[in-house]
Amino acid sequence: MSVRPRGAVALILVACALAGCSSGQSVENERRQAAEVALEHAAERRAADLRAARIERTISFDLRPSHSPSCRLETAAAEPRDGIAPLACGDLAGHWPLTVAWGFLRCEPGADGHHRVVFSTPRGAAYAVDVAARAIGYADIGPILDPSLSPAQARRSLRLLAARC
Repeated sequence: MSVRPRGAVALILVACALAGCSSGQSVENERRQAAEVALEHAAERRAADLRAARIERTISFDLRPSHSPSCRLETAAAEPRDGIAPLACGDLAGHWPLTVAWGFLRCEPGADGHHRVVFSTPRGAAYAVDVAARAIGYADIGPILDPSLSPAQARRSLRLLAARC
């Protein structure tokens, strides 16, 4: 049996209609939805960053010399406030995975009910420690990861950070 070209096109259109395919309109809807989600995520990050900056300014803590041979600083026992705590390289059991000596570990509530883990540097840059934070667009923590760590060591150290939430 031979199918004429017009018959093949009709067959494809019918199959596409049954499968839920559509023309460029579907692609445009997907782009519009992706843009809306990106805007929602950006607004959520901005709100979380502003909230964190206000809280970080109110947390009083002292950096003191560490007993750890691999690090020179630790925080004097500072109480976390609203899911945010100061953290220095001497506070983490194991190898400190970052090139900055201290910052704030943020355990942020997400709109989906789960928390996400973010590390903010003393200068205010925020980096994703876990997948949930990366999913809403926080910067990858790669630029401040210790380059001497293997990928497996980096993952293990970041899990130790995330476990503090």
